[in-house]
Amino acid sequence: LDTICLLKGADILRVHDVKEAVETVRIVQAMRNNH
Repeated sequence: LDTICLLKGADILRVHDVKEAVETVRIVQAMRNNH
C-alpha cells in the first residue's frame, strides 16, 4: 500500500515498520529517477 501511495504522489506515510518504509521509499525514488 505504501508503494501505491508513493507512486500516486504521497509525501507523507504513516507506518509501523520504519525500515521497510525507508526501503520502499528508496525503491520508488530509484524507479522515478530511471524514467
